[in-house]
Amino acid sequence: MISSIQFSGLRRACQFLLGVSLTIASLNLLAGPVIDRIKQSGKIVIALREASAPFSYLDGNKKPVGYSVDLCLKLHEAIRKQLNLKSLSYEFIYVSSTTRFTAITEGKADLECGSTTNTAERREKVAFTIPHYIAGARFMVRADSPINELKDFTGRKIVTTKDTTSVKD
Repeated sequence: MISSIQFSGLRRACQFLLGVSLTIASLNLLAGPVIDRIKQSGKIVIALREASAPFSYLDGNKKPVGYSVDLCLKLHEAIRKQLNLKSLSYEFIYVSSTTRFTAITEGKADLECGSTTNTAERREKVAFTIPHYIAGARFMVRADSPINELKDFTGRKIVTTKDTTSVKD
């Protein structure tokens, strides 16, 4: 899994995340309906999953936290500065692995913070920043289990998260 933050309409958001100064020529990156909506409303809507630790989750006080949340908030501040706005608020909306893409494509959220795998199929629907975490799906069994390879799972139940790249319908 290669995880990155989805951002509709801003394919080079990685420049913000890396703290790279944008030149006048790169201001064209900020053109588009998402940035126009953000500038007009004075707000960024951030979609996040409540239980995707350590990337996005709610702490004991129900406050959104996590590595991806931190990156999204840095992106929020970089966009505020680049747009020369005195203030730019943000709002969180909660999504699931099933609803996260719909929130972006329907304009309900401007970006998504989480552990979303960047695939060619998904890039046809949304834009991604550079990967900020690389992992792979693995099976885990007890050390004393007789399961040693994939075929040993035949006839057994396997649990995974719905609508993720680790399983197809």
